Amino acid sequence: MLTDSAPTAFDLRFRMLGTDVRIHPMFWVCSAFLGWSYVRAPLLPGNGMTDLALWIGCCFASILLHEFGHVFAIKAFGHDAHIVLHSFGGYAMPTGEARWRWQRIAVSAAGPAIQFALWGALVAAVWAGALPRPFAFSTAGWLPPVTPEFREEGPTPGRALMAMLLSVNLYWPLFNLLPIWPLDGGQIAREVFLAFSRRSGVIASLWLSLVLAAGIAVNAFVDVKGVPYPLTYLPRGTFVAVFFALFAFENFQAIQVENSMRREPWREDWP
Repeated sequence: MLTDSAPTAFDLRFRMLGTDVRIHPMFWVCSAFLGWSYVRAPLLPGNGMTDLALWIGCCFASILLHEFGHVFAIKAFGHDAHIVLHSFGGYAMPTGEARWRWQRIAVSAAGPAIQFALWGALVAAVWAGALPRPFAFSTAGWLPPVTPEFREEGPTPGRALMAMLLSVNLYWPLFNLLPIWPLDGGQIAREVFLAFSRRSGVIASLWLSLVLAAGIAVNAFVDVKGVPYPLTYLPRGTFVAVFFALFAFENFQAIQVENSMRREPWREDWP
């Protein structure tokens, strides 16, 4: 669920901005799964299907934008790339690797950066009155205060979509910048650790990734059990606990592979 899925006859394929894009059918299924809470508690009147459709469209646009951020950086450094959206995310596959470490870090950071840019543009547009104020979104002082007229008018599709776009394009890039492999932040952390030690950089970055992922998983699991937990600002819930536990397990496996390769450097399947 966290890695590439083989091409199928049901993939959606198109070309956009000079880049080939492939969307695996599991992308739509997983997007619907992530947004199923809108069916249980919709923002808009009705059975929640409109909310779910808006959410899936928001996921598609935001994740595609994220991957194009990587693609733009990859092309700026002289390579081409194609995009695959699958399961709970996607990736931009380059035709070659950037030569310098700072370029590889820039490529990893470009995805979250373009989402932050969109978030900032949306906030500015709301303040300017060019876009509707989002409905049911914690503003934390970013947006104009709620007026009585706003409450009387109630939710609209435009306001619900704005809430989703602002949420996804703020919190998801923050999530992606966590130094957890294989997230963008994990790739950046690996490059930074390798800059200090070519021999131990990968192992050190994987241990950092494992500890953080396991810590977030435990924190989320404790919340599920109803026990007071110390880090209330971290994501929580059953899905978060399972998701980060999978990350921790994947990193544990990667550490075992790295250690095995160190013990047997003569093996022909050395990556």
